[in-house]
Amino acid sequence: MQPFNELLRVIKGEFFRSGGAKIFMLNTKPLTAALSGLLMMIAFSGLIAQQEAGVTCLSVDANGNVAVNWTPPAAGAADFSHYEVFYSISPQVAFTSIANNLVPYALNSFTHNSNLALTNDYYYYVQAWYTNAAGSLYSVSSDTLSTIYLDADPAQNICANCDSAAYLEWNEPWLPVGTNTENLEYQIWIDYPTGAWELLATVPFGTNEYIHYVYNCIPVTMNFFIQLATPNGCEFVSNEEGDQFSDNVFPHTGLIEKLEMNADADVLVQWEHDSSSEIAGYVVYRCIGNGTDSIGFVDSAPWQFLDFLANEDTANEYKIAAYDACKNRDTSNCYLSSYLDPPNYVLCDTTISLQWNAYGGWENSPSYYLVYKAFEDSDDFASAQLNIIDTVYSSDYTDFNIQYLGYNIYRIEAIDTITDYRAFTNYVLADVRVDPLTPPENLELKWATVQAPGEVEVMVGMTPTFESFRYEWQRFEPTTDSWEELFVQDLSAAFEFPFIDKQRATDVFSYTYRVVVSSSCGLKVATTNVGKTIALTGTTDQTRLVNTLLWNPYLDWKDGVDVYRIYRRLKNEPFELIHEMNGGSRLFYEDDISELIESDGEFIYCIEAVEKTDGSRSPYTSKSNEISLSVDPIVWIPNTIVIGGYNDVFKPVISYALVEEYYLSIFSKWGDHIFETHDVEEGWDGYMDNRPVQEGVYNYYFMVKDGRGRAIDRFGYIIVLNNN
Repeated sequence: MQPFNELLRVIKGEFFRSGGAKIFMLNTKPLTAALSGLLMMIAFSGLIAQQEAGVTCLSVDANGNVAVNWTPPAAGAADFSHYEVFYSISPQVAFTSIANNLVPYALNSFTHNSNLALTNDYYYYVQAWYTNAAGSLYSVSSDTLSTIYLDADPAQNICANCDSAAYLEWNEPWLPVGTNTENLEYQIWIDYPTGAWELLATVPFGTNEYIHYVYNCIPVTMNFFIQLATPNGCEFVSNEEGDQFSDNVFPHTGLIEKLEMNADADVLVQWEHDSSSEIAGYVVYRCIGNGTDSIGFVDSAPWQFLDFLANEDTANEYKIAAYDACKNRDTSNCYLSSYLDPPNYVLCDTTISLQWNAYGGWENSPSYYLVYKAFEDSDDFASAQLNIIDTVYSSDYTDFNIQYLGYNIYRIEAIDTITDYRAFTNYVLADVRVDPLTPPENLELKWATVQAPGEVEVMVGMTPTFESFRYEWQRFEPTTDSWEELFVQDLSAAFEFPFIDKQRATDVFSYTYRVVVSSSCGLKVATTNVGKTIALTGTTDQTRLVNTLLWNPYLDWKDGVDVYRIYRRLKNEPFELIHEMNGGSRLFYEDDISELIESDGEFIYCIEAVEKTDGSRSPYTSKSNEISLSVDPIVWIPNTIVIGGYNDVFKPVISYALVEEYYLSIFSKWGDHIFETHDVEEGWDGYMDNRPVQEGVYNYYFMVKDGRGRAIDRFGYIIVLNNN
């Protein structure tokens, strides 16, 4: 009997498969008879396929009874004998007949009355029996189908935080061969809370489990079944399964988004809220040591808490716990805010160092930190206008750009680029209302001027200050190409302060000066403009009677030199302004002295530079050294006088000489002294003892001094004639 069935399955090309099996059976004929009928069966294989009952679905009722549904064979009632129904706990276990001789042909269902389906899934197929021409019975089996077995229990450890949620699990039923499962869905039905069945959810075919979260605080009974509608219109229905369930599932506590301290040193705790979960509120804890203190409850948006009692001198640590209506609570870990230490700034520091602990309020470490800064007149954090000054990847920062005469205010913001979370630290400030690096206002070197031979006065001016600054006068040394310290003075409440540089060769060299200002911290804070003295030189042209003056420019007023004034004086007389030149002119001048023949021949000059200003104050001036230019005396001595004639007095004509030192003597060729005088206006008239001398040749001696006091003398003769 069995080999014949196998042959039939070969003929039809159908063996055991994952979704079912076909079994063919012969009733009374011996094996040889079955083999003799093989050719006939091959010939009528198409007819046999049409003699198959088409099992469509299996449905389990509340008592575990299984309704087997099929469609009658397509071949019709001809030769039909009856139906027989088989079941088994597994396709690998022998099937048991549970109903035979089921008629009529139009019959399409059978209910297997048993509670076995309440504890396992079961497999069924239907045989259609026929009478052949020889009067023997043979059968054609349907596809093997299985029931859906549902198990519903408290989830417990099946999933995280499930506890007594309803965990539904079912097998995938064997469906009719060729069933398209692409769009099939399981319907999950529940009997709660109304006492009537309601559709709970649908899941796609291939899904064999479902977690139903419950929200009742007291355990109650809930029942479930699974339903699967197939394309042929028939529905698989599982057993009904239930248990007692209550809400022991704690709601999910969202991540803390930020822990940050505001301008009033209150800490804001802000977190994610899952609006889809059954969250009734949150408990906020402050973590202290190994313990926690409950500090508040939040049961409505915004989902945040402001801790008015936070420790303003350190980082603060918090955790939150979401709770539901059943008081199930999910507690987060303790998370640490970021605290920016107050900077240890002291006067004279040139930088401000910032340090903070790494922000510990997120699952991820911060991607980076933004450094914010404000410079304000007051220490009010709330009004500080913060701006980003840098991005750092560590928990420290050095500000090299200190701003003085106010408050440098800082705050750090942690950034997590993965979640886009951001959180600020507290505010801190550095009190830098005193600026050790700001020099006195209106600091300038007013002038460097030659005030006496070999002496230079250097004058520095400033606005008086309360803080004392150190002023260092320096002179540039061309030989070493460096600045040499001359004098150091600590000053505060002063408008100006002079320094006299002595024993300088001011008639030869020009000297350059500056003043370097240092703070009380010993740091250089400013350098004045330079002051370069004027060195005046000159030459005398004896032939042209012109004195030529040359000088270097004065340096270095802000707007330069307006004019150079040229002063000249004669011995024992004051200087007089003889010329004024534009500051941009060539720095030389020719003084025509041909009209000054009555002078002693010595001319003293000085140059004065005058600052160019806007007229708001008197200009500064700087004088050069004085130079003396001497013209040799010019003497004209007549060689003849005529007593009683036109030229009757012997008197030298003298220019550019010291006439106060004049001497004239007349004597004969034998050495007799005839005449002498010290008066340049007195001449010899050719008389001796009131009588005219004899005509002839007489000798003279003449002496006069130039403007520098050098003696100029002459010896010569004079011819005396008498016209009387």
